[in-house]
Amino acid sequence: MHRILIVDDKEDACPILLKLLTAEGYEVVRAIGGAEALRKLLISRPHLMILDMKLSPISGFEVCRAVKSSFSFHSLPVLMISVHSKLDFFLRARSVNVGAEEIIFKPIGAGELLTRVKKYLHKNKLARTKPGRLNYPPAVGE
Repeated sequence: MHRILIVDDKEDACPILLKLLTAEGYEVVRAIGGAEALRKLLISRPHLMILDMKLSPISGFEVCRAVKSSFSFHSLPVLMISVHSKLDFFLRARSVNVGAEEIIFKPIGAGELLTRVKKYLHKNKLARTKPGRLNYPPAVGE
């Protein structure tokens, strides 16, 4: 089963996303804020991270940069989420600059989101099984 870490700065954010992913059979781990995201990343060893761009005090960009600069998690797919579609070009460039696979602008349809999740989970699986690449150790409790 694939594990997805959802990071937002609000406890009640993303209930639809949570329901959608669990209904598809994914194990979902939630983190409130950037510091908790980095802690849960180490504990849960997710296969994909969905990260709200607008976190405080550690921004989503800073979390993504930390994840991508980590030896253990540099190949972890990170999808950033934003409601600021008016700044589309700037945010896309900045998210790519910190290592995110892409930025998704709300609202997004369930089918489109699931397509992207499956795409990056598949790419991550291929990256993790290439010869010469390190595989993630199992999550705590596995």
